[in-house]
Amino acid sequence: MSSDPLVDLLQRTCTYAAHIKYVGGRENVKTWGEIIRSDSSHFVELMCYHVGKESRTFELLFNELPESDRQKSLDSIRERDRPDNVEARKEKFLSYTCEHKSRFNGKTWGYILKNAYSYFLWSVANTMGRETATFAVLVSCLQPEDQQKVLDTPKGEYNYKKRRPKLLQVST
Repeated sequence: MSSDPLVDLLQRTCTYAAHIKYVGGRENVKTWGEIIRSDSSHFVELMCYHVGKESRTFELLFNELPESDRQKSLDSIRERDRPDNVEARKEKFLSYTCEHKSRFNGKTWGYILKNAYSYFLWSVANTMGRETATFAVLVSCLQPEDQQKVLDTPKGEYNYKKRRPKLLQVST
């Protein structure tokens, strides 16, 4: 590994679902550097519609974009942020399994949200890294007043009083 984060990223395999055109065998897997060099239009598409503007990947690769496409990459709406995809993304993350060594081990996050809101709130607030996609999606499932408190509190420092939640509309 190099001490330069950009060099490391350019050597890393692009794993965005949008790079599906390269799937189909080990010989078709591409690194970010290979995509930039051999398929500039696909690189621009990834940066404009798939790589989150708030991500470290976007930050590092932004200057690799042709200057004419930089503003477009800043103005474009990502696929995951389109209204029809937001709910599907939320359902996808709620279907993930909790792996905490607790009574909810093996249960889905959707099940926990629906049946044990206090535990769900505690887990999101105290065990999830703030920079992860999982945190971003699951915090959006919290009641608005809880969302703000969690966002304003560092990981592991959130204190709450156990209470019954208001009725939530969640499908699992």
